[in-house]
Amino acid sequence: MLADPDLPVRHASEYRRGPVGDRLRAPARRGAGPAWRASGPRPGRAGPDRRAATLGRVRLAAVLLCLLAVGACGPLGPTEAGGPATDPVALLTVLPSPGELRGEPAAPADAAALQEALTGAPDPELVERVELRAPRAAGVRSWTGPGGQELVAAVSVWDSHLLATGIGGDAAKFLIDHEPGGRAWTPSGLPGSRGARVDAPGRQERRLAFAIGPNAIYVRSRGPVPDDVVTTAMRRLIVTLEGEDQ
Repeated sequence: MLADPDLPVRHASEYRRGPVGDRLRAPARRGAGPAWRASGPRPGRAGPDRRAATLGRVRLAAVLLCLLAVGACGPLGPTEAGGPATDPVALLTVLPSPGELRGEPAAPADAAALQEALTGAPDPELVERVELRAPRAAGVRSWTGPGGQELVAAVSVWDSHLLATGIGGDAAKFLIDHEPGGRAWTPSGLPGSRGARVDAPGRQERRLAFAIGPNAIYVRSRGPVPDDVVTTAMRRLIVTLEGEDQ
């Protein structure tokens, strides 16, 4: 994240709540057991050892179901990655050069190059914030075209899904907070993305962010770059990254 939030502390037990878990954790009521327990196994019923073994298997099955449900829901909390890390430079190579836009191949990016890709201008203070959050890997690819067109795509890997989600979202929010005419932008074909745009005389910009696991995907444009060029680049990166997880 480019801002400085206090990360919430959440315990994994929050994700194991439910009727099965509640019943397993419920304390036994005194005096509520059946009278036949005191005189040995009831005819036709399993003895204490067999009942204990059965209960143990039920509890184990319930725990496994809870863990599977938690895994299917993604990260457990603010420190969880939520999935495998990608190779940012390799992922960026799937993008073609759209229309009249031309650029250089994808390259690894340090904190300064990543920050400039996110916001469009060098900012030493923001570089320090990026360095503080210590991206594990990053790559950037850019294109330029006639009429001042600029397209930039960045992929970065972080220690948690929370950081991956926040880094691009914060960069988009900067556009809303600091640019006249900046407003939120979520393309209809990209639910879950976080974006912003500016449409003003002589000033056009789009910023779009998405996160999968610890991987942050970010696409930014300036000038008369069509919206579908930005959304197509984002969609291609998402589909490719999701395919890596299969």
